Amino acid sequence: MIKAIYKVINPSEQLVFFYRLYSWLYNTRITRPLSYLLYMIVRIVYSSDIHPASKIGKGLSIRHHFGIVIGKNAVIGNDVIIYNDVSIGQLNVDDSCMPVIGSNSIIYKGAVIVGNVTLPENTIISANKLVKPS
Repeated sequence: MIKAIYKVINPSEQLVFFYRLYSWLYNTRITRPLSYLLYMIVRIVYSSDIHPASKIGKGLSIRHHFGIVIGKNAVIGNDVIIYNDVSIGQLNVDDSCMPVIGSNSIIYKGAVIVGNVTLPENTIISANKLVKPS
């Protein structure tokens, strides 16, 4: 019972819930405008930007919801833990390659993962690290 109440009142859990909702709405052409509206509201309320086109597996755990950026078409596996101020996205504006992060990984505060990078399962990215293609 306590765990269920925690999931409802915890802002990080709310962020994951709303991401799942607007991501689901994004996949239907008719509801895509509603998806973008909800996405914009969530960006403001939770100070995080998780694009609706990103592919995130089940069991995502966000430990602190501030400052998280996950770009369009980024791929994140199951049971990944993400801390605050993490950026996952393009290396630069002209680059369309996005990171792929394996399941059961942990990404600590301030990590930046950009470009055509594939991280295997069970990867741990320590705080304030930059991961980019060589």
